[in-house]
Amino acid sequence: VSQSRYTQGDLKELSRILGSALRYKPQDPSTLNLLAKVYFLDGKRDSAITCWERALRADSTLTEVQQYLIDYRDKSLQAPTQQP
Repeated sequence: VSQSRYTQGDLKELSRILGSALRYKPQDPSTLNLLAKVYFLDGKRDSAITCWERALRADSTLTEVQQYLIDYRDKSLQAPTQQP
């Protein structure tokens, strides 16, 4: 997951946009993966995991998503610290 800095407003807006996209294609693995990253960066780990699991159900070949889940379960994946 990118270590880029985002403001809370940016993350909220990205979440809204991606959520809207999922209303049209609820099982789109790319959108689910992006939404999971947004949730993760926003500290919403359970929501991120749920989205990554949904993305894998939609496309089991997503190695990036598989690795995120492995890293998370190993506790080596840490959310970046939000800086003002």
